[in-house]
Amino acid sequence: GLPKERVIGSGTILDSARFRLLLSEAFDVAPRSVDAQIIGEHGDTELPVWSHANIAGQPLKTLLEQRPEGKAQIEQIFVQTRDAAYDIIQAKGATYYGVAMGLA
Repeated sequence: GLPKERVIGSGTILDSARFRLLLSEAFDVAPRSVDAQIIGEHGDTELPVWSHANIAGQPLKTLLEQRPEGKAQIEQIFVQTRDAAYDIIQAKGATYYGVAMGLA
């Protein structure tokens, strides 16, 4: 294999950006006010790090306690995040620019 200095990968940077955007829309805050990550391998095996997610400085867990529908809503947000690439491929045939934008 290549030395680590020569390996470039996008990991889940694009998924994390999508996740933050969708959470920001759900909680009506700017995306930069959301601190939430997707980890693992891009695609079906990725996972959200719920325990460290914060919205506008508040732990996601605290915010969900105030919203009865919140748990189902954020689960749907994760599904949208995970499946976004499939939706793009179905509509356009491939994902062309997202990874480049994420790494730029």
